Amino acid sequence: MADAPKINPKETLRESYKKLNQAIDNANEAIKKATTSDVNAAKALTTANSVQEQFNQVVIEGDSSVEAAQARVDADGNTYATLKERLDTKEQSFVTQLAEKANTTDILLKGRNLVQNSDFESLPYIISRSSIYTFTAGITSPQYNGKKSLKIAVTNYEGSTDANKDFAILLTETVTSAETLIISFWAYPSVSNKTIQIRMAYTGSGASINLGQANQWNKISFTLSLSDMTKQNNYLYFNFNSSFDLYMSDLQISNRTVTVNDVPNSLNQVNDVLVESASQIHNSRGSIERLIDNAQTYLDNIGKLTYGNDYTAYDPTQDLVDGKNQIDCSSFANLMIQGVPYNRSKYVSGNTQNVGSNLFFQNIDTVKWRYANNIAKYAFEKGYSFKPNADYSNLEPGDVLFFSWTNGVSGDLAPEARENAFMKIDHVAIFLHKKNEGIFSTLQFDNGISTVYYDVSPTYMSQCVLAARFPYANVESMYSDDNLILEGDNPKSITTGSTIGTYKLSQPLEKGKYYTLFLDGNVLTEGGYFVIQTESYDTIYSDFGKIGQYDGVTILRFPYLLDETTTVIRIGIGVSEGTPVDRSGNVNWCSLYKGYARSKKQYIRNFSCSEIKDFPLDPTLVSDLNSGYAPHYKYAISGNKILINFNLPFNTLRTGNLILGSIPANTVANTQRIPCNLIGSTNQAINAILQISFSGTVTIIPYDQTVQWKMAMANGCVFKN
Repeated sequence: MADAPKINPKETLRESYKKLNQAIDNANEAIKKATTSDVNAAKALTTANSVQEQFNQVVIEGDSSVEAAQARVDADGNTYATLKERLDTKEQSFVTQLAEKANTTDILLKGRNLVQNSDFESLPYIISRSSIYTFTAGITSPQYNGKKSLKIAVTNYEGSTDANKDFAILLTETVTSAETLIISFWAYPSVSNKTIQIRMAYTGSGASINLGQANQWNKISFTLSLSDMTKQNNYLYFNFNSSFDLYMSDLQISNRTVTVNDVPNSLNQVNDVLVESASQIHNSRGSIERLIDNAQTYLDNIGKLTYGNDYTAYDPTQDLVDGKNQIDCSSFANLMIQGVPYNRSKYVSGNTQNVGSNLFFQNIDTVKWRYANNIAKYAFEKGYSFKPNADYSNLEPGDVLFFSWTNGVSGDLAPEARENAFMKIDHVAIFLHKKNEGIFSTLQFDNGISTVYYDVSPTYMSQCVLAARFPYANVESMYSDDNLILEGDNPKSITTGSTIGTYKLSQPLEKGKYYTLFLDGNVLTEGGYFVIQTESYDTIYSDFGKIGQYDGVTILRFPYLLDETTTVIRIGIGVSEGTPVDRSGNVNWCSLYKGYARSKKQYIRNFSCSEIKDFPLDPTLVSDLNSGYAPHYKYAISGNKILINFNLPFNTLRTGNLILGSIPANTVANTQRIPCNLIGSTNQAINAILQISFSGTVTIIPYDQTVQWKMAMANGCVFKN
């Protein structure tokens, strides 16, 4: 749409009618574009107003009847009595359409980006189908508004014989033909007015995007219709069409959805609207682990909290009640939804607001949507809610559960308020998983309980009338995917006693951390179930509530909440009272992972994380270590490798070789050496080696046998054979 030329103050209508018609056409075109979601209503309204302003500047001179008559006819053939009538009618129509557009329910799912690593601190997941592209993340010059950029260099596009000269950025979730993508980024091209093609896989040509002027940041923003996509996928393709360099910053890709206009007043109306299918949102393992980690911070401070509704973190004041802060189910849920750990909440003295994490959901106004029924209504209005299946199979970790009590139990509302609440909801919890046939695991804070990890029964769950899945960031796990159990693939079974097997861990369990145990085995004793215990037989986890025998791989998830430091777990069999002590069961293999690990279908041996051992340092050397410089002497045997990590700061100056101690003989088949760094008496660097002999003796050998040294550092790997 070309800009309409300005009308000079002294022009006649005969001279300016073409300009007027151009302005009117521009206004009409702006009206048409306003029906699409990418129109900036304010700018379009300004365009329409400018038409009237140009008329205000016209000075009509001489015979202009022909042109005036022509200007009274619009593009649709409608004739108006006067030119002013036509303009007034069009302007009013334009304003009306804008108002109607403002009341539509097209929304952008705010805070939800379908691109991983869109800050370009590191590369997003890219698959290139041509060798002409190279990608570099973390660029600081140029960068837009303090945000790092991604450099995409295209070399020899014109001469390349590659069948496909494009690359794809993988979105964090699959999109369908019913959706529209909203894409924006800042572009800094090396050549002006370069046009690239952007499309989803299994579509046509997509969108042709002009990147603007060279060597400056240009804002690119557009919508990409997927109506011609023949197969849902998550591949967004870019084709640069020629050779040049592009710096890209702040890439944002979201999908647009349509929410329901009318909020129902009854449960029957809700059931008419909702369908039994989960949201298209699927929160990552990393976000669930961070959610659990945040919940743990409130359990760590449970002694400072008491149940109450008046002075929570989301109320105007946080007055103490019996010396404690109040918290209820809905304030706890809001803290979890926004990713607020205890130390960043208003419960901590000096904090004036609850500071959430951008990895979680920040769009909800927690003052307006304070209670459980409010949160549920917000989720329904914004399209985040869904109806749980009868067997709850469509629930996922992190889903928010809303309850309407039918058994007289009170929630976060007074009885009179509950009757007028949305769907009569007065309790909320966070779903973790279905523990077994008789138990569901949740995160919640309710009256009369002293933990945030709360197991509930099917009867309890039957009062859940609505669920919601808020979109959290697609982030990596907080933990490495290492199996912590050593030799967990040795089958074990019992027919007497209650402990099936004892398993050594590569590292001790940490209090307050969440773990996932995968187990292939069965309990043959009627009514029996698996129990996990520490080395001293304290119970870590009980699968009480299990009905029938186990089948295939069983997943047991639990927080470790004991004070005991244990490097051993015992897997045993629990039973109801009156069952004989001798029980029968077996474990074919088991694996333990830190965090909320996803399904593991088979045993994975731990090669990357082995048992870490203290090196048997000579006792006379131990007493000479300077504790102020973090002495450390560990080694580990992992398969065919021996890993060594020494930091030995001595109080006494030493000269020449020093025997540190011995590991078992024949640990290595032949004498081997790794580099060792020494620090001399004047803090100079000294070269040395750490020798591990076939007899097991470990010795520091300086290259210069006459120089004095006081600290030795060695970190390396040798092979057993």
